[in-house]
Amino acid sequence: MASPRFSIVIPTRERAETFRWTLRNCCEQDFDNYEVIVSDNHSTPATKQIVEELASPRVRYIRAPEPLAMSANWELGVSQARGEYVIVVGDDDALMPGALGLADRLLRESGLSVIRWDWVFYNWPDHLFSNQANRLEVPLGRKFSTAKGHDVAESVLNQGAWHPELPFISTVHYVADDFTGLRTYVSEMTLLCCLFYLIWSVFIIHGAYRQQGLSFWSRAGGRRLSMLRSLSLLNALFPVLIGLVKAQFYEDLGDHILASYITLTIYATSFLVLRDSDFFRAEPSPKARAEPTAALIETKKKYEKSALSPEVEKAILTKLNHLTTTEKLYLNSDLSLPKLADHLGTSPHYVSQVLNDRLGQTFFDWLATHRIAEAQQLLNDPATAHLKIEEIAERVGYNAPSAFHTAFKRITGQTPASFRSKGSV
Repeated sequence: MASPRFSIVIPTRERAETFRWTLRNCCEQDFDNYEVIVSDNHSTPATKQIVEELASPRVRYIRAPEPLAMSANWELGVSQARGEYVIVVGDDDALMPGALGLADRLLRESGLSVIRWDWVFYNWPDHLFSNQANRLEVPLGRKFSTAKGHDVAESVLNQGAWHPELPFISTVHYVADDFTGLRTYVSEMTLLCCLFYLIWSVFIIHGAYRQQGLSFWSRAGGRRLSMLRSLSLLNALFPVLIGLVKAQFYEDLGDHILASYITLTIYATSFLVLRDSDFFRAEPSPKARAEPTAALIETKKKYEKSALSPEVEKAILTKLNHLTTTEKLYLNSDLSLPKLADHLGTSPHYVSQVLNDRLGQTFFDWLATHRIAEAQQLLNDPATAHLKIEEIAERVGYNAPSAFHTAFKRITGQTPASFRSKGSV
């Protein structure tokens, strides 16, 4: 079978609304010896349906078995061309009437291997700028010139000259776009990576809870550890979402849904980190820390008319001591007076009164006393000698190392570092 004079290659992907007109235009040339190759980059069936509706014997339809890079799809179409000369036409472009006949005449008269011509610009009716829509720009020049490829290449290399009038040079890939052959398994590999990091993070967080003698689901353990557990569970939904979304939306919509979930996770993580940042936390003034006695006297006056009986007060104190010994609620970095009262099954007002009347402390003094006592044990324990002071501060409930140092020195009269060094002597 004789080769056609021209091969018109139309690379396309999901552009059925414009491809329809491009294909019809290419099939209506007033020249007989040519073929049209449609290189479909794994589009929906609409593209193939257009080819079948036209039913032109000139058209050969090729569909990529999987989505390709744009350049790879162009190369696929060109590789199937059987013509002496190849013309690549975009799926929203067209050829001027008589283009192939004129090109054939110029090639025969000049004996050249490659020719090109100026573009005729046409803006579709749905153009972004309404004043430019449905506009046709036709170059009126009829100049014909030749150039030697060797001379032009030397000019470009030596002087950096730019020659937009020259034809595009077909690219040759020395390394394939997907030389590993793993592109088709991107979703599966992403799922495996997510599962690996999820299992590893849960393992680390579980180990942190176990070091404190707590279960993974314990409400104790500190606010930061609870936040990390919540974020790991939030990330655990991502592999599940991959399986559900990809099964329903294999193409771009599924990727958009997954990207939206990742964005939500990033915003949630940023919010939690900023919320616990010391930058946004107000610290008590030195004067307020230096005068706890005056504040305590004022608080005692406040409870002079309280209806809390001594029996109930004793019962609350007993329960408080039990919870302090067994659950160590004071290690929670987010422990507050209302939360403590909720654990005791009473009101914050009564808990505050019990602390003042029975222990002679405010809630914050009581909290600092137990936390510093726990820190002293950790600083003297050989099993935790490898921990930094900042890590011990976090373990006993302090998010800010500066607050830990201030409380430690106020209660013990020395810094954590000096306390640890004396205990190791």
